[in-house]
Amino acid sequence: NRTPPLFLELLAEKDRELEREIQRLRHIRRTVSNMRRLTAGALEEGGDVRLESRPETALLLSEDMENSTDRSFATFMEQYVAFSRENHVSMQEFVGNMITIDNLKRQDYLTCSHLFVYLDGTEEMAAGPRLSRRPAGRFLCARHTGPYETIPDTYRRMLAYADEHAVPLGKYAYEEYLIADIAQRDAAGYVTRLLLETTLEP
Repeated sequence: NRTPPLFLELLAEKDRELEREIQRLRHIRRTVSNMRRLTAGALEEGGDVRLESRPETALLLSEDMENSTDRSFATFMEQYVAFSRENHVSMQEFVGNMITIDNLKRQDYLTCSHLFVYLDGTEEMAAGPRLSRRPAGRFLCARHTGPYETIPDTYRRMLAYADEHAVPLGKYAYEEYLIADIAQRDAAGYVTRLLLETTLEP
């Protein structure tokens, strides 16, 4: 049954298969590249509280978690896994957490607002209504080393720094889990970058 038209159809289908495979490999390569960048940056980053300027960044947000009645860590992890699966994010990729600074001031460290992933230009187009933008500005930054349960210690240190230096804080804090269980067996070696929005000019 070989004919030139059938051969052209076969070649067209093979071309589509190859394009799908190229996209899959590009996604894997981007994941590996991001993991290398985040891990290397975590090893080099200092632990002092400091102010840093950050550009505007596109985010894909989870549903609002602020009004959840269950504040347990287990429920948070269930939401984390569901968000990752829903958006085809592997557990090895970066997923961050947002919490309001008002909650931090009330020492409520478990009432989270959103999970998020960073987006590039092509991903923004498919993000739909949950596309958000973290505005450019100056952020109060710190590196936390240790288990997640001890992150509040670093938040308290950052809030004390803001009070001492009269740094006006904004609405959200962002938790970026740079070194977690995939790279570090002992939770004492986990590294989390914490960013607090300020109302200072960029």
